[in-house]
Amino acid sequence: MKHQLDIRFGFLLPWTFRFIGVILILAAILSVSEIGWLVILILTPGLFLISAVEGFEIDTQKKIYREYNSFLFLIRTGKYHSYQSIEKLFVNRSQETQRIYSAHTNQSSTFKNDVFNAYLKFSSGEKILLLKGKKKGKLMTQLNGINQSLQTQLIDNT
Repeated sequence: MKHQLDIRFGFLLPWTFRFIGVILILAAILSVSEIGWLVILILTPGLFLISAVEGFEIDTQKKIYREYNSFLFLIRTGKYHSYQSIEKLFVNRSQETQRIYSAHTNQSSTFKNDVFNAYLKFSSGEKILLLKGKKKGKLMTQLNGINQSLQTQLIDNT
Protein backbone atom coordinates (compact mmCIF):
# COMPACT_ATOMS: atom_id res chain seq x y z
CA MET A 1 0.00 0.00 0.00
CA LYS A 2 1.29 3.44 -0.91
CA HIS A 3 1.48 5.92 1.96
CA GLN A 4 1.91 9.00 -0.23
CA LEU A 5 -0.52 10.01 -2.93
CA ASP A 6 0.09 12.87 -5.37
CA ILE A 7 -2.77 14.07 -7.59
CA ARG A 8 -2.09 16.78 -10.15
CA PHE A 9 -5.12 18.86 -11.10
CA GLY A 10 -3.68 20.43 -14.19
CA PHE A 11 -1.84 23.45 -15.41
CA LEU A 12 -1.78 26.54 -13.23
CA LEU A 13 -1.49 29.02 -16.09
CA PRO A 14 -3.70 29.37 -19.20
CA TRP A 15 -2.56 28.05 -22.56
CA THR A 16 -1.46 31.49 -23.77
CA PHE A 17 1.21 31.71 -21.07
CA ARG A 18 2.35 28.15 -21.77
CA PHE A 19 2.61 29.07 -25.47
CA ILE A 20 4.82 32.03 -24.56
CA GLY A 21 6.91 29.62 -22.48
CA VAL A 22 7.41 27.35 -25.49
CA ILE A 23 8.47 30.34 -27.60
CA LEU A 24 10.99 31.36 -24.92
CA ILE A 25 12.42 27.83 -24.80
CA LEU A 26 12.74 27.76 -28.60
CA ALA A 27 14.45 31.17 -28.52
CA ALA A 28 16.89 29.86 -25.90
CA ILE A 29 17.69 26.81 -28.04
CA LEU A 30 18.30 28.97 -31.09
CA SER A 31 20.62 31.35 -29.20
CA VAL A 32 22.79 28.66 -27.57
CA SER A 33 25.73 29.19 -29.92
CA GLU A 34 25.74 32.99 -29.61
CA ILE A 35 25.44 34.12 -25.97
CA GLY A 36 25.62 31.52 -23.19
CA TRP A 37 24.28 33.58 -20.28
CA LEU A 38 21.34 34.81 -22.37
CA VAL A 39 20.21 31.20 -22.76
CA ILE A 40 19.77 30.87 -19.00
CA LEU A 41 17.88 34.17 -18.79
CA ILE A 42 15.47 33.08 -21.53
CA LEU A 43 15.20 29.38 -20.63
CA THR A 44 14.33 29.83 -16.94
CA PRO A 45 11.10 31.83 -17.42
CA GLY A 46 10.12 29.54 -20.31
CA LEU A 47 10.44 26.46 -18.11
CA PHE A 48 8.66 28.29 -15.30
CA LEU A 49 5.66 29.04 -17.55
CA ILE A 50 5.24 25.55 -19.01
CA SER A 51 5.88 23.65 -15.77
CA ALA A 52 3.46 25.47 -13.43
CA VAL A 53 0.89 22.95 -12.17
CA GLU A 54 -1.46 22.68 -9.22
CA GLY A 55 -2.17 19.55 -7.23
CA PHE A 56 -2.92 17.78 -3.98
CA GLU A 57 -0.74 15.42 -1.98
CA ILE A 58 -1.56 13.35 1.06
CA ASP A 59 0.57 11.18 3.34
CA THR A 60 -1.64 8.60 5.04
CA GLN A 61 1.12 7.42 7.36
CA LYS A 62 1.86 10.88 8.83
CA LYS A 63 -1.80 11.97 8.37
CA ILE A 64 -0.95 15.22 6.61
CA TYR A 65 -2.08 16.75 3.33
CA ARG A 66 -1.59 19.89 1.28
CA GLU A 67 -2.82 21.61 -1.83
CA TYR A 68 0.20 22.86 -3.74
CA ASN A 69 1.44 24.85 -6.72
CA SER A 70 4.51 23.41 -8.40
CA PHE A 71 7.05 25.33 -10.48
CA LEU A 72 10.10 24.16 -12.46
CA PHE A 73 9.19 20.51 -11.70
CA LEU A 74 10.76 20.75 -8.21
CA ILE A 75 9.55 23.76 -6.25
CA ARG A 76 6.25 23.15 -4.42
CA THR A 77 4.42 25.75 -2.41
CA GLY A 78 1.60 25.00 -0.01
CA LYS A 79 1.10 24.52 3.72
CA TYR A 80 0.70 21.07 5.25
CA HIS A 81 -2.41 20.38 7.32
CA SER A 82 -3.05 17.45 9.62
CA TYR A 83 -6.21 15.35 9.72
CA GLN A 84 -7.68 12.69 12.00
CA SER A 85 -9.29 10.41 9.43
CA ILE A 86 -10.78 10.39 5.96
CA GLU A 87 -14.54 10.08 6.02
CA LYS A 88 -15.27 9.41 2.35
CA LEU A 89 -14.51 10.06 -1.28
CA PHE A 90 -17.56 11.22 -3.23
CA VAL A 91 -18.64 12.40 -6.68
CA ASN A 92 -21.22 15.11 -7.41
CA ARG A 93 -22.63 16.27 -10.72
CA SER A 94 -22.93 19.94 -11.58
CA GLN A 95 -23.66 21.94 -14.69
CA GLU A 96 -21.41 24.45 -16.40
CA THR A 97 -23.02 27.11 -18.53
CA GLN A 98 -21.13 29.10 -21.13
CA ARG A 99 -22.58 31.96 -23.14
CA ILE A 100 -20.85 32.84 -26.40
CA TYR A 101 -21.63 36.01 -28.32
CA SER A 102 -21.14 36.27 -32.06
CA ALA A 103 -18.66 38.81 -33.36
CA HIS A 104 -20.91 40.74 -35.74
CA THR A 105 -24.40 40.48 -34.29
CA ASN A 106 -25.91 40.92 -30.87
CA GLN A 107 -26.99 37.29 -30.63
CA SER A 108 -25.62 34.72 -28.23
CA SER A 109 -25.65 30.97 -27.78
CA THR A 110 -25.70 29.20 -24.45
CA PHE A 111 -24.01 25.83 -23.99
CA LYS A 112 -24.61 23.62 -20.96
CA ASN A 113 -22.34 20.73 -19.97
CA ASP A 114 -22.49 18.23 -17.13
CA VAL A 115 -19.33 18.21 -15.03
CA PHE A 116 -18.46 15.57 -12.45
CA ASN A 117 -16.55 16.75 -9.36
CA ALA A 118 -14.73 14.35 -7.01
CA TYR A 119 -14.21 15.46 -3.41
CA LEU A 120 -12.33 14.07 -0.44
CA LYS A 121 -14.07 14.65 2.90
CA PHE A 122 -12.19 14.50 6.19
CA SER A 123 -13.71 13.66 9.58
CA SER A 124 -13.46 17.36 10.53
CA GLY A 125 -15.97 18.16 7.78
CA GLU A 126 -13.46 19.81 5.43
CA LYS A 127 -13.89 18.95 1.75
CA ILE A 128 -11.13 19.12 -0.87
CA LEU A 129 -11.78 19.06 -4.62
CA LEU A 130 -9.61 16.24 -5.99
CA LEU A 131 -10.59 15.86 -9.63
CA LYS A 132 -13.15 17.06 -12.10
CA GLY A 133 -14.10 15.94 -15.57
CA LYS A 134 -16.81 15.79 -18.18
CA LYS A 135 -16.68 12.00 -18.58
CA LYS A 136 -17.94 10.12 -15.56
CA GLY A 137 -16.44 6.76 -16.57
CA LYS A 138 -12.93 8.14 -16.88
CA LEU A 139 -13.25 9.99 -13.58
CA MET A 140 -14.51 6.88 -11.78
CA THR A 141 -11.57 4.86 -13.12
CA GLN A 142 -9.14 7.41 -11.68
CA LEU A 143 -11.05 7.49 -8.39
CA ASN A 144 -10.96 3.71 -8.01
CA GLY A 145 -7.14 3.83 -7.98
CA ILE A 146 -7.15 6.68 -5.47
CA ASN A 147 -9.76 4.89 -3.36
CA GLN A 148 -7.59 1.77 -3.15
CA SER A 149 -4.66 3.85 -1.88
CA LEU A 150 -6.75 5.73 0.70
CA GLN A 151 -8.87 2.69 1.70
CA THR A 152 -12.08 4.62 2.16
CA GLN A 153 -15.59 4.42 0.74
CA LEU A 154 -16.40 5.85 -2.67
CA ILE A 155 -19.89 7.34 -2.93
CA ASP A 156 -21.50 8.29 -6.26
CA ASN A 157 -24.05 11.09 -5.71
CA THR A 158 -24.86 11.56 -9.38
